[in-house]
Amino acid sequence: MEASVKTVYSECKTPKNMILHMQRVAALAQIICDNWRGPKINNKNIIDAAALHDIAKPISFDFRKQSKFELNKKETLKLIKFVTKLRNKFGKNEHDAAVWIAKKYKFSKDTARIVSNTWWARIEKLINKKEFDSLIVNYSDMRIGFNGLLTIEERIADLKLRKKTEDFDSYLRDGKKAEKLIQKYVKVNLNSINKEEVENKAKKETDEYI
Repeated sequence: MEASVKTVYSECKTPKNMILHMQRVAALAQIICDNWRGPKINNKNIIDAAALHDIAKPISFDFRKQSKFELNKKETLKLIKFVTKLRNKFGKNEHDAAVWIAKKYKFSKDTARIVSNTWWARIEKLINKKEFDSLIVNYSDMRIGFNGLLTIEERIADLKLRKKTEDFDSYLRDGKKAEKLIQKYVKVNLNSINKEEVENKAKKETDEYI
Protein backbone atom coordinates (compact mmCIF):
# COMPACT_ATOMS: atom_id res chain seq x y z
CA MET A 1 0.00 0.00 0.00
CA GLU A 2 1.26 3.46 -0.93
CA ALA A 3 2.53 5.55 1.98
CA SER A 4 1.51 9.16 2.50
CA VAL A 5 3.88 12.00 1.66
CA LYS A 6 3.67 12.97 5.34
CA THR A 7 4.98 9.54 6.35
CA VAL A 8 7.90 9.86 3.93
CA TYR A 9 8.85 13.29 5.26
CA SER A 10 8.70 11.98 8.82
CA GLU A 11 10.70 8.81 8.25
CA CYS A 12 13.26 10.56 6.04
CA LYS A 13 13.73 13.28 8.69
CA THR A 14 13.14 15.93 6.04
CA PRO A 15 14.03 19.49 7.17
CA LYS A 16 11.21 22.04 7.19
CA ASN A 17 12.85 24.28 4.57
CA MET A 18 13.10 21.33 2.17
CA ILE A 19 9.48 20.37 2.80
CA LEU A 20 8.46 23.95 2.02
CA HIS A 21 10.44 23.94 -1.25
CA MET A 22 8.90 20.66 -2.39
CA GLN A 23 5.43 21.83 -1.40
CA ARG A 24 5.93 25.06 -3.36
CA VAL A 25 6.85 22.97 -6.40
CA ALA A 26 3.82 20.73 -5.78
CA ALA A 27 1.56 23.77 -5.37
CA LEU A 28 2.64 25.22 -8.71
CA ALA A 29 2.30 21.81 -10.37
CA GLN A 30 -1.23 21.53 -8.96
CA ILE A 31 -2.21 24.93 -10.35
CA ILE A 32 -0.93 23.85 -13.76
CA CYS A 33 -2.81 20.54 -13.52
CA ASP A 34 -6.02 22.29 -12.43
CA ASN A 35 -5.84 24.47 -15.55
CA TRP A 36 -4.69 21.73 -17.95
CA ARG A 37 -6.58 21.20 -21.21
CA GLY A 38 -4.05 19.10 -23.10
CA PRO A 39 -3.33 15.38 -23.44
CA LYS A 40 -4.47 13.24 -20.53
CA ILE A 41 -2.30 13.43 -17.42
CA ASN A 42 -2.62 11.98 -13.91
CA ASN A 43 -2.69 14.87 -11.45
CA LYS A 44 -1.94 12.74 -8.38
CA ASN A 45 1.19 11.18 -9.88
CA ILE A 46 2.45 14.64 -10.83
CA ILE A 47 1.76 16.24 -7.45
CA ASP A 48 3.21 13.27 -5.52
CA ALA A 49 6.38 13.38 -7.65
CA ALA A 50 6.69 17.13 -7.11
CA ALA A 51 6.32 16.62 -3.36
CA LEU A 52 9.08 13.98 -3.38
CA HIS A 53 11.52 15.18 -6.04
CA ASP A 54 14.20 16.46 -3.61
CA ILE A 55 13.55 13.93 -0.85
CA ALA A 56 17.15 12.65 -1.00
CA LYS A 57 18.77 16.08 -1.23
CA PRO A 58 20.32 15.73 2.28
CA ILE A 59 22.82 13.28 0.74
CA SER A 60 24.69 16.37 -0.47
CA PHE A 61 24.43 18.31 2.82
CA ASP A 62 27.45 19.61 4.67
CA PHE A 63 26.29 19.04 8.23
CA ARG A 64 28.88 21.46 9.60
CA LYS A 65 26.44 24.13 8.39
CA GLN A 66 23.66 22.92 10.67
CA SER A 67 21.82 26.23 10.98
CA LYS A 68 21.25 26.33 7.22
CA PHE A 69 18.81 23.44 7.53
CA GLU A 70 16.79 24.92 10.41
CA LEU A 71 17.34 21.86 12.59
CA ASN A 72 18.19 21.56 16.25
CA LYS A 73 20.98 19.24 17.39
CA LYS A 74 18.67 16.27 18.02
CA GLU A 75 17.00 16.63 14.62
CA THR A 76 20.38 16.97 12.94
CA LEU A 77 21.65 13.73 14.50
CA LYS A 78 18.54 11.87 13.30
CA LEU A 79 18.99 13.24 9.80
CA ILE A 80 22.70 12.33 9.75
CA LYS A 81 21.80 8.75 10.73
CA PHE A 82 19.30 8.53 7.87
CA VAL A 83 21.68 10.15 5.37
CA THR A 84 24.51 7.80 6.35
CA LYS A 85 22.34 4.85 5.33
CA LEU A 86 21.56 6.52 1.99
CA ARG A 87 25.21 7.35 1.35
CA ASN A 88 26.22 3.76 2.07
CA LYS A 89 23.80 2.66 -0.63
CA PHE A 90 24.02 5.49 -3.19
CA GLY A 91 27.12 7.53 -2.41
CA LYS A 92 26.07 11.11 -3.09
CA ASN A 93 23.73 10.24 -5.95
CA GLU A 94 20.64 11.99 -4.63
CA HIS A 95 18.73 11.37 -7.85
CA ASP A 96 18.88 7.56 -7.69
CA ALA A 97 18.22 7.71 -3.95
CA ALA A 98 15.04 9.75 -4.50
CA VAL A 99 13.74 7.21 -7.02
CA TRP A 100 14.52 4.40 -4.58
CA ILE A 101 12.59 6.18 -1.82
CA ALA A 102 9.56 6.65 -4.09
CA LYS A 103 9.60 2.94 -4.88
CA LYS A 104 10.29 1.89 -1.27
CA TYR A 105 7.18 3.71 -0.09
CA LYS A 106 5.16 2.12 -2.90
CA PHE A 107 4.20 5.21 -4.83
CA SER A 108 2.96 4.41 -8.33
CA LYS A 109 5.37 3.38 -11.06
CA ASP A 110 4.52 6.59 -12.89
CA THR A 111 5.29 8.69 -9.81
CA ALA A 112 8.69 6.98 -9.55
CA ARG A 113 9.25 7.54 -13.27
CA ILE A 114 8.47 11.26 -12.94
CA VAL A 115 10.84 11.53 -9.95
CA SER A 116 13.48 9.79 -12.08
CA ASN A 117 12.88 12.31 -14.87
CA THR A 118 13.05 15.34 -12.58
CA TRP A 119 16.47 16.35 -13.75
CA TRP A 120 16.89 19.53 -15.76
CA ALA A 121 19.42 17.92 -18.09
CA ARG A 122 16.61 15.65 -19.34
CA ILE A 123 14.18 18.41 -20.27
CA GLU A 124 15.08 18.47 -23.97
CA LYS A 125 14.41 14.72 -24.29
CA LEU A 126 11.16 15.07 -22.37
CA ILE A 127 10.07 17.84 -24.75
CA ASN A 128 10.83 15.65 -27.75
CA LYS A 129 8.84 12.79 -26.22
CA LYS A 130 6.08 15.18 -25.07
CA GLU A 131 6.23 13.58 -21.64
CA PHE A 132 4.02 16.21 -20.08
CA ASP A 133 3.81 14.87 -16.54
CA SER A 134 7.59 14.95 -16.13
CA LEU A 135 7.82 18.32 -17.89
CA ILE A 136 5.29 19.86 -15.50
CA VAL A 137 7.35 18.82 -12.46
CA ASN A 138 10.65 19.95 -13.98
CA TYR A 139 9.12 23.25 -15.03
CA SER A 140 7.56 23.81 -11.60
CA ASP A 141 10.92 23.09 -9.97
CA MET A 142 12.59 25.61 -12.28
CA ARG A 143 10.12 28.28 -11.18
CA ILE A 144 10.66 27.89 -7.42
CA GLY A 145 13.59 29.65 -5.78
CA PHE A 146 14.68 29.94 -2.17
CA ASN A 147 11.94 32.47 -1.36
CA GLY A 148 9.21 31.17 -3.63
CA LEU A 149 7.92 31.69 -7.15
CA LEU A 150 10.26 33.21 -9.75
CA THR A 151 10.41 33.45 -13.52
CA ILE A 152 12.76 30.96 -15.15
CA GLU A 153 15.12 33.82 -15.98
CA GLU A 154 15.21 34.94 -12.35
CA ARG A 155 15.79 31.41 -11.09
CA ILE A 156 18.68 30.76 -13.46
CA ALA A 157 20.25 34.16 -12.69
CA ASP A 158 20.09 33.34 -8.97
CA LEU A 159 21.69 29.93 -9.47
CA LYS A 160 24.49 31.40 -11.58
CA LEU A 161 25.48 33.58 -8.63
CA ARG A 162 25.82 30.57 -6.34
CA LYS A 163 27.07 27.79 -8.61
CA LYS A 164 29.72 28.03 -11.28
CA THR A 165 29.99 24.47 -12.58
CA GLU A 166 26.72 23.77 -14.38
CA ASP A 167 25.53 24.66 -17.88
CA PHE A 168 22.82 27.10 -16.86
CA ASP A 169 22.50 28.60 -20.34
CA SER A 170 21.25 25.27 -21.67
CA TYR A 171 18.89 24.94 -18.70
CA LEU A 172 17.48 28.39 -19.48
CA ARG A 173 17.03 27.48 -23.15
CA ASP A 174 15.34 24.16 -22.38
CA GLY A 175 13.24 25.66 -19.59
CA LYS A 176 11.84 28.32 -21.91
CA LYS A 177 11.06 25.63 -24.51
CA ALA A 178 9.23 23.60 -21.87
CA GLU A 179 7.33 26.70 -20.78
CA LYS A 180 6.24 27.41 -24.34
CA LEU A 181 5.04 23.83 -24.83
CA ILE A 182 3.18 23.62 -21.51
CA GLN A 183 1.59 27.04 -22.10
CA LYS A 184 -0.16 25.67 -25.19
CA TYR A 185 -2.24 23.40 -22.95
CA VAL A 186 -2.87 25.59 -19.90
CA LYS A 187 -5.80 28.02 -19.57
CA VAL A 188 -3.86 30.61 -17.56
CA ASN A 189 -0.74 32.57 -18.42
CA LEU A 190 2.07 30.70 -16.66
CA ASN A 191 3.92 33.91 -15.87
CA SER A 192 0.80 35.46 -14.39
CA ILE A 193 0.31 32.77 -11.75
CA ASN A 194 -0.09 34.44 -8.39
CA LYS A 195 2.91 34.08 -6.08
CA GLU A 196 0.72 34.37 -2.99
CA GLU A 197 -1.55 31.55 -4.20
CA VAL A 198 1.46 29.25 -4.52
CA GLU A 199 2.83 30.38 -1.16
CA ASN A 200 -0.43 30.00 0.75
CA LYS A 201 -1.08 26.55 -0.67
CA ALA A 202 2.50 25.41 0.03
CA LYS A 203 2.64 26.76 3.59
CA LYS A 204 -0.71 25.24 4.45
CA GLU A 205 0.51 21.82 3.33
CA THR A 206 3.90 22.25 5.01
CA ASP A 207 2.28 23.11 8.34
CA GLU A 208 0.29 19.87 8.12
CA TYR A 209 3.42 17.83 7.45
CA ILE A 210 5.59 19.03 10.36
